[in-house]
Amino acid sequence: MPGKLSFRCMVPSFASKKTELQTALVFIVLSLFLRLPYFFRDVINWDESTFTLLGQSILNGHLPYTSSWDQKPPLLGASFSLFIIIFGKSVASIRLAGALCVALTSWLTCAIGRSLRDDLFGVVSGILTCLCLSLVEKSASATMSEHVALVPLMFGLFILIDAPRSSLRVFIAAFLMSAAAMMRTNLAFVVISL
Repeated sequence: MPGKLSFRCMVPSFASKKTELQTALVFIVLSLFLRLPYFFRDVINWDESTFTLLGQSILNGHLPYTSSWDQKPPLLGASFSLFIIIFGKSVASIRLAGALCVALTSWLTCAIGRSLRDDLFGVVSGILTCLCLSLVEKSASATMSEHVALVPLMFGLFILIDAPRSSLRVFIAAFLMSAAAMMRTNLAFVVISL
């Protein structure tokens, strides 16, 4: 039925469920391999520490920008709060969350590449994404706002690219891309252009 959105059409349409799982595991292992040596360093970038403090402040019951303050949009602090709830309150757990964000972004990039061209193009795109998000810059091994914001941005882009558009699909994609802009302000230019 046109216009109806099912969960199957929101998951990257690879050849089989087994292939999907294998591809996701490859990106998780690659991301962990590239980022694991930095899990236990105290400070790589002060921004990561600030984001963690913002997340902990929200968990302590404070509204954003009342007890701790940074010039970042509010969903970034909420994302770090979620990381602390799920993975625990330590530097290694925050970096694990960042590694999973990188792996998920790489997997979505692979899915977009497969939608646009073929399997090889998708896998190479995903691997290059994982390498670039982990190694390009000195502070890339920390969990940065870019790593967190790219997940909803790429998921929204995948929804727009993968299948025929409907009002509901465009709304969900716009919602996800707007969430990305509420984690990293300069992504608003990307959202507006899309």
